[in-house]
Amino acid sequence: MGTVYIAPPYVWGIFAVIVVYLGMGIYLWGYLERAHHNTWIKLGSPSFRNFGITNSLRFTGFVFGCEYRSLSDPRLTKIIWSIRGLFALCAALFIIGDIYGLIPPR
Repeated sequence: MGTVYIAPPYVWGIFAVIVVYLGMGIYLWGYLERAHHNTWIKLGSPSFRNFGITNSLRFTGFVFGCEYRSLSDPRLTKIIWSIRGLFALCAALFIIGDIYGLIPPR
């Protein structure tokens, strides 16, 4: 019987951050659909069934742009900044992992 490789905890931590990041994006789709329906339609009605390149680019531009400010929604602002923070954390974890060799080679 061979050795089973399980990734180190650092890699599982990065995986967890990515899962939460994606979950927040999906939550934002639903929130926009309910609370800001016109904006949701303008973004191409993003959902699992309708998420192509165009919708992806529009959605990413909305999250990392300033358009959300015109909606004057404090909850939306918190969601947007949470997604941005998770993205930055994930990028930082990858960079730190690469610098210190915390991510094992394939």
